[in-house]
Amino acid sequence: MPTEVPNAEEKFNPSKTGPRAGNPAWQELWLDLADGRMRYLQAGSGRALILVHGLMGYSFSWRFAIPELASHATVYAIDNLGAGLSVARDGIDCSMRASAERVLQFADALGITDFDLLGTSHGGAVAMMTAALCGERQDSRLKRLVLVAPVNPWSRHGRWLAPFVGRGLGALLFRNTIERWRSLDHLWLRRLFGDGSKIPPDSLEGYRRPVRENHGFRYGQRHAIELDCRDRLLDGMKSLNAGWAAKLGESHTLDIPTLAEVSDTALTRDVAIAMGADGLPNTFVPGRNLVFLTFAAALAYRRGITHIVGGMCETDYSGYPDCRDETIKALQVALNLGMARPFELHTPLMWLDKAGTWALAHQAGGAGLVDLIREHSHTCYLGERGTRHDWGFGCGECPACQLRAKGWRQYAAR
Repeated sequence: MPTEVPNAEEKFNPSKTGPRAGNPAWQELWLDLADGRMRYLQAGSGRALILVHGLMGYSFSWRFAIPELASHATVYAIDNLGAGLSVARDGIDCSMRASAERVLQFADALGITDFDLLGTSHGGAVAMMTAALCGERQDSRLKRLVLVAPVNPWSRHGRWLAPFVGRGLGALLFRNTIERWRSLDHLWLRRLFGDGSKIPPDSLEGYRRPVRENHGFRYGQRHAIELDCRDRLLDGMKSLNAGWAAKLGESHTLDIPTLAEVSDTALTRDVAIAMGADGLPNTFVPGRNLVFLTFAAALAYRRGITHIVGGMCETDYSGYPDCRDETIKALQVALNLGMARPFELHTPLMWLDKAGTWALAHQAGGAGLVDLIREHSHTCYLGERGTRHDWGFGCGECPACQLRAKGWRQYAAR
């Protein structure tokens, strides 16, 4: 069991500025556990100090404390499975006891023989449960227990709230609240900080980060119609299926302007679309899919994700070499070697023609998804949204429109 600290008064003054600019205060690391993949931050040296965050937080919550605590201990700020950037398997047990077990599993996996435990809010309750388990098992590794405004894990409130938010309907409601109800941001941040005047300026984006991992790419293309349509398409998909809504995060965009600067194509310059001497249309942006998938893999690496899905196809397409199956397979090998992760690049459309792609959409989401794709997706190279065809909006003349129109006619005739 932990012992009481003789003198609880700390001997240092917390920094008001957080981690020093240009001087990383911690390492971001990952650990595989039975119930998922746990992300944690590590800093400092000395006896281990494990930090357990509250219900609506994650390791980000400790960003100002970690640099100061690291001068006294080896600090481990965990993201509980299912929280922050950790990844939990479906059906994970979210009870206090199970959460406490995972704290001990974390210590076991890292070979930590002596540690102190600091928990706040819901994390304080998890820390108390961890101490109880240590006492029950006569496990002497836990030396000191530090509680910061902990909740009571044995209260009626504490017993139902964490399992509710951690599963099914509760998780869906919580995600949609965080993602959509911007007017509530200030209210829940005030609850976290107590005094609204003390909310750091980076808090909102920091706490939104775990549910904002749905990325698009702005690479200097001649129009951004696809990106504009993307948000409407995602919103429509969420409204069609509650299961999809629980998995699709809020949309945001990564800027890669250098791709346009080094390429000279009809998608990055205001020039007419034409066929080149090599048999490729000048809409081909060399390396685009390679860059996109590399960035996606870098994000997946951070999140502990190994499955990446792309919409490439070489059945009826414009001949782009970075859409070919052999290219994707070669890139998968390169990414796995370069990042030492077992990534799998999935291309479910690779051997489907456009008619088959329309049929797959109907199979996945019925007429509602097909109509949504017709109305709000976009493939026209020229960015034309003025003319509505049976297959959707577009100029009707560019190679992308011709392929889409042909596929729709074949699908509609079935």
